[in-house]
This record gives sequence, C-alpha cells and structure tokens, in this order.
Amino acid sequence: MNESGNDNYLSVPISENLISELMQKNPSGGVRALLEDIAWDYLERTSEKGDIFQSENKGIKWGRLYLPGGTRLMMEYRGIQKFATVTGNAIEYMDSEFESPSKLANYIANGTSRNAWRDFWIKRPNDREWIQADQLRLRNEGKQAIDLEQLFHNKD
Repeated sequence: MNESGNDNYLSVPISENLISELMQKNPSGGVRALLEDIAWDYLERTSEKGDIFQSENKGIKWGRLYLPGGTRLMMEYRGIQKFATVTGNAIEYMDSEFESPSKLANYIANGTSRNAWRDFWIKRPNDREWIQADQLRLRNEGKQAIDLEQLFHNKD
C-alpha cells in the first residue's frame, strides 16, 4: 500500500537504460520502491513553494541529503535528548542557528568533535518515524545517481 493508502497502480513507460542503471545502483532495494521514494521526496519538497530548484525553497543540504524545512533533528548527549528544527536555510536550536548538523553536534557536545551522521536521528515532515542520519544517508545513496531535474522534466 502506498502513502496515500491507495494500492492501485499505473504503468509509466521508463526506458530500459534507466531501469538498468537503477538496478545496478540499487540491486537489493527494488526499482519501483526507489522511484516511489524519489517521487514522494519530490512532492514533499515542492508542496509549499513550487519548484525545488527555486532559491526560496526552505531547507538545507547535508552531504547528499536534503532536509526540508520542518525537519526535526534529535541528538542524545549525556542522557538528555536535544531537539532542533530545520527552519529557513539553517538549523534552529535554542534561539541559535547552525549551518550544518555537524556544527550543531559539536555545539551540543560542548565543542568536542562529534560524528553527526551517527549522533543525529532525523524526522522529516512526512516521515512517520525517526531514522538515524547514517541509515538515512545509506538508504538514499542509490537515489543520488538519479538527477531529479532530468527525471521529472525529461531532458533528452
């Protein structure tokens, strides 16, 4: 069943070359699931402001991940959960703004060097559950081979 609760499907013609590339990049994940994830991600990121490539679209890019506005980040430090939110083009934490999760993790840990990919848990606006940042990064690695603009605007 898909996110809308509807389990009806349509067929969309996609070139064999693209399917082959996707299968090579994501051999265990399945092409249909990968394309659905990409489409949901695209819809999520364009729901408020239109085209994701417009500068006014709010969110941050972290490595190869895009964290849209409203994304929550959680890090536990010394037994206490610390929460932050992506707002605008920064991460807001206790009335301060940070340009990256790494800088926020180091701040939370009182200046000690941290691995934000392992320390943070992420919950994007349409996510149902928290996911560790490193797991989210690994899950999305296969998606990065696809140029979203080319996929959705069909530039030949």
